[in-house]
Amino acid sequence: MQRRKFLTVAGTTVTATLAGCVDSSDDPEADDDPEGVVEEYMTLVDDGDVEGLQSITHSESPMTELYEGESAAAIRDFAEQDITLDSMEIVEDGEAEVIINVTTTARLEDNEFTQSSDIELRREDDEMNIWRDDSFDDI
Repeated sequence: MQRRKFLTVAGTTVTATLAGCVDSSDDPEADDDPEGVVEEYMTLVDDGDVEGLQSITHSESPMTELYEGESAAAIRDFAEQDITLDSMEIVEDGEAEVIINVTTTARLEDNEFTQSSDIELRREDDEMNIWRDDSFDDI
């Protein structure tokens, strides 16, 4: 039962978390630094902080519906995992849109899962906000 829960949570969300990253929420420039926004986003997912995630997600993002109901409950369960960042690389860098590839490893009890996915950010009100995390596509 625990293994199934781990695979469900880790398989769809492992890239949405960064354990041990610098908390960029105290940095006033983090709102416009795509990597800083991704680090903040992943830290919030790792903490299961649905309200925090809503605050840095683009208002028109298809991900906003994930912050309600059963999906929100699943996000809150992310705090049970130990997730570390293996790599982060900007693969598309535009003025209004940025895509960052992130590889992470999630651990829960004796299980380990590594995944790579793309996180897309789009500009809204002069700030970069999360638009899409393709690890959530199957939720």
